[in-house]
Amino acid sequence: MPTPTIVSTCTLETDHGKHVFEIFRYSELENHMGTEGFLRSGSFSVGGVDWALQFYSDQLGVSGCLELLSHGAEVWASSDLSLVDQTTGLPSLVHKMRESMFVNKLCDNISIGHPIFMYKSVSEFEKSAYLRDDHLTVVCSVTVKKHRVSTTQFLNQVETPPSNITEQLRDMLDSEYGADVTFSVGGETFKAHKAMLATRSPVLKAELYGPMTEAREQHVTIEDVQPAVFKALLHFIYTDSLPDMVHLGGGGSIEMIWHLLVAADIYAVERLKSSKRDGRSGGDQRLHESQDNLAHNSQRYLESQ
Repeated sequence: MPTPTIVSTCTLETDHGKHVFEIFRYSELENHMGTEGFLRSGSFSVGGVDWALQFYSDQLGVSGCLELLSHGAEVWASSDLSLVDQTTGLPSLVHKMRESMFVNKLCDNISIGHPIFMYKSVSEFEKSAYLRDDHLTVVCSVTVKKHRVSTTQFLNQVETPPSNITEQLRDMLDSEYGADVTFSVGGETFKAHKAMLATRSPVLKAELYGPMTEAREQHVTIEDVQPAVFKALLHFIYTDSLPDMVHLGGGGSIEMIWHLLVAADIYAVERLKSSKRDGRSGGDQRLHESQDNLAHNSQRYLESQ
């Protein structure tokens, strides 16, 4: 049996996302930060996990913190924090955080955030263009990198030997094993298999499986083909190739080759007939060469008449 092989592939996937956090009535927030001491943005999803932005304004300065909300998650992420200039409406990068590990511990619901200081002084921030009409806008861009592992199982390929079906079919013809039709040709007899003949020749199919045909073994007399030619025709029907002409009993003569082509016409063996057209009909190299010889020699025979 082939041995199964399991292959796993690891690829690094990157996901990007951006969140805009707008804060109004900034001057009133100091007394409304709650027990946590910060404002939390709405949640947003990047990299298949949920995040939030924390905003602080205290004696330490104005700062933010990127928080991982998804319970039990551990991801690598980086972020850029920008403040929008209220006079131009354009964001300005104030902090770039390098890639770090974010962890949310499932057991005690502790999230390890990463503080991002935007301004060391509250008074300095309040005089900047980022705060106008008691309103500020924070833009947080997050990049998450995750490893994705996929597993595929393969079966080791088993090398199959080259086909020898034509040799087996030739042996079946030569041994006459299972033959169910006998041909009498010029005083010689040839046994064959009706199913094989019917598959390759529509003429023989009609003769062997016609409505008046009996189920028992048949005897068919052939009067319009020489024995050597009929033997070569049977060889081609079974193997899709031609035997060496010197072993056919006809001496390999040009005339005998011509008779083989005539037999191909009579019994509608199309692959053999195609040699008269172009000498090519697919199959192995030997068939190509044989058909070339048939086409060439048949033309010589016609010219000699």
